[in-house]
Amino acid sequence: MSKDELKQQLDFAEDQYKQNKHEILKKYAMENNPYKVGDKIRDADGEGAILRIGYSLYNYGALPCCLYTIENRTKSGSISKREPTRSIYQSRVISQPE
Repeated sequence: MSKDELKQQLDFAEDQYKQNKHEILKKYAMENNPYKVGDKIRDADGEGAILRIGYSLYNYGALPCCLYTIENRTKSGSISKREPTRSIYQSRVISQPE
């Protein structure tokens, strides 16, 4: 085996490791998600219905978590014209309104 072949095989193994690690972290985040699209959630800035659920693998050194895109509502209850959607990390969700 030459040095080039060694480097090539090590690079391939490292790529496979990173891909497998990413899939495991994504699976953890999605399996520990208590909400579904359409649920209403609340954080310190307000509340809204979930439009999309993504995930964040790197949340300040913590475990991976979901990232919710919600409709951004004003205090009167209408959808904000300036910023109709916003994102909330799962760790920032305060509650699920009644």
